Amino acid sequence: RGFAVEVGYRPLATEEDDAGEVDLICHQEGVLLLLEVKSGYIRSTKHEVWLHRTSTLRKAAWQLRRKQVAVLGALIADHDLRARLGYHGRKPRADMRAWIVDTSIELDGQSVDGFRVVSREVLEVILRDEKQLLMPIDQLDDGHRDSLFPEGFTADRFVAVVESDELWRGIC
Repeated sequence: RGFAVEVGYRPLATEEDDAGEVDLICHQEGVLLLLEVKSGYIRSTKHEVWLHRTSTLRKAAWQLRRKQVAVLGALIADHDLRARLGYHGRKPRADMRAWIVDTSIELDGQSVDGFRVVSREVLEVILRDEKQLLMPIDQLDDGHRDSLFPEGFTADRFVAVVESDELWRGIC
């Protein structure tokens, strides 16, 4: 969709902290996305989902908070990073969204310690503008296709769709 993407960026460690590797930093049209990807397995019980939320995703939020601080500093000091991302903004804190991307869908749309959890599947459906694939199978052949981006894809609209429940509206 035209995002500039930095994979595995490693901000410089400071005396106070070493944030570690940042999974993905994406930029388009002044919108910065900081994504912490957590992979897992399919959970089969409510207890496993609870454990995933309270351990894996809480740790991801803690990591993301540290990485957000490091990346905000890097966007000011690291001109090469800014150039690779094509970022020319002056207020990275205002331009940045930080999300936990989970490979399971159980906690999609929830917040963990202030960070939105977005499933990989939901990101794919939104980026590919394929909401119709979430409809019941008997409704797939009717040819009806509402676009999530009726006026064309923009990074702002992408963020709006991800951070709302719009994807799920009208799904039976």
